[in-house]
Amino acid sequence: IERQRTQRRRVEGMMSYLMAILEDILERCVQVVE
Repeated sequence: IERQRTQRRRVEGMMSYLMAILEDILERCVQVVE
């Protein structure tokens, strides 16, 4: 059970990390378009 809990927490961290990268890329694309 502890192992699953740590894996889930790690996955949530990766998701938030990827979302931050996507937001950064989107902002750069918008700046290029403008």
